[in-house]
Amino acid sequence: MRVTSGRGKGAVLDGRIGQGRAGMLGESSMGADRRLHLLKGTVGLAFLASLALTPNLWRSTRSYPLIPVSAHLPAIPSPWDLAGLIALVVLLVAIIAMSWPQPGLVGLVALVLVLSAWDQSRWQPPYFQYVALLAALGCYSWRRADPVTAAWALDACRVIIASTYVWGGLQKLNVTFVRQVFPWMIQPFVGSFPGVVRDAVAAVGLWAPFLEVGLGVALLSSRYRRPAIVLALSMHGFILLCLGPLGHGWDRLVWPWNVAMAASVLILFGGRDVGTGLETIRRVWGRPMGKLLMLLVAVLPAASFADRWDAYLSWTLYSGNVRAAEISVSAAVRDALPVDVGTFVRRKSTGENELDVLRWSMWDLGVEPYPEPRVYRTVARWLCRYASEPQDVRLVIWGKPGILSGRRAPARYECSTL
Repeated sequence: MRVTSGRGKGAVLDGRIGQGRAGMLGESSMGADRRLHLLKGTVGLAFLASLALTPNLWRSTRSYPLIPVSAHLPAIPSPWDLAGLIALVVLLVAIIAMSWPQPGLVGLVALVLVLSAWDQSRWQPPYFQYVALLAALGCYSWRRADPVTAAWALDACRVIIASTYVWGGLQKLNVTFVRQVFPWMIQPFVGSFPGVVRDAVAAVGLWAPFLEVGLGVALLSSRYRRPAIVLALSMHGFILLCLGPLGHGWDRLVWPWNVAMAASVLILFGGRDVGTGLETIRRVWGRPMGKLLMLLVAVLPAASFADRWDAYLSWTLYSGNVRAAEISVSAAVRDALPVDVGTFVRRKSTGENELDVLRWSMWDLGVEPYPEPRVYRTVARWLCRYASEPQDVRLVIWGKPGILSGRRAPARYECSTL
């Protein structure tokens, strides 16, 4: 790169030795090294905590069916499914403890991708983000000081975090989030308040999507980065309060995720030696791995609005902008189901026996059902094994709600049409 001084003299500056030039690389080598190790530890610990909270998600021996990407993939039998889970734990411990974690990072990402082919329920947003961040960190050699690659890895992680906020906010721009999801989240704290107060607090839901989008953009700026960091920490504290033990006590997988997100914001965006948005994006896009990561976390989520990309891979968690399903079964099927599954069948006022798929998945796997039609149909087909007539199992998939109307179009199935 050619740099011209104020006197008009030129000098050739090699970026690999310009370790102290924050304007050139976006990081000092010492600062980059510290950030990389802190981020590695943060994501590794959050991943470990997530595995501890959702162990059955990574096992084959469970009541909730596996949802492989292909019906030709045989289930991994016990104890090999447990071996896969143990391997994940061992790799994460090694990544956290070792000063040269690159082999462990590459191995972990590869293993998660393989295991995820056997069950799409594992494609949860926290795990998706962890893998993306660890893949970016795996591109750094870790054995020798390389400020250029270090800066690139950190910039890639910044794009991943910022994209999560931007798309998470855009997905919440719908009436279902404002009228249903957000009021439900704050209910433990405002449920006993007068109606006027509840309505005033719930009105914050109107602004939440815009604040989240603005947060993601501001983190990649220099002028508004500090207030964005404060907003991010406040938002994650609020989410933990609502979904954590003091609130709903629901969806434990998102607890370590929110802690990790808050910590990652401080690690990646705190300090003065962080580049601006366009510079960051340009550097990340300049490498093949950067193009792949940006495609997955920053580009393809747009296709979810046209139903060409999965909702959960587009940061729709707790946005209201996902499909839902209802499954009803006959009395004969209800009585034939395993006890662990039959527990979640309840009698509706209409006389139908409805299987509560949401609570079944939460109880067995620790996560909400992966909200895609192919997944709901696979679950219904699994139930059809206990049916003697096609109408013994009936599935209704409710489409994504209208942005302004909130209305959903139903698609109905029974065993013969699944």
